[in-house]
Amino acid sequence: MPLKGGKSQVSQNIAEMMRSYKKTGKIGNTTPKNKAHAAKIAAAAAYKKAGEK
Repeated sequence: MPLKGGKSQVSQNIAEMMRSYKKTGKIGNTTPKNKAHAAKIAAAAAYKKAGEK
C-alpha cells in the first residue's frame, strides 16, 4: 500500500486505505476498533504523507 506524495493525492490515499481496511480489517499493521477509527487513522497517515513533500 504505497501512498502517493503530494497534497492533491490525500483523498485518493484515504480511499485506498479504506478499501484495504474493508478487505482485510487492518490498515497496515493496525487493527482499528471500528470504521470511524479506521477513517481517522487513514486521514492522519495521508496528511502526514502529504506534508513530507
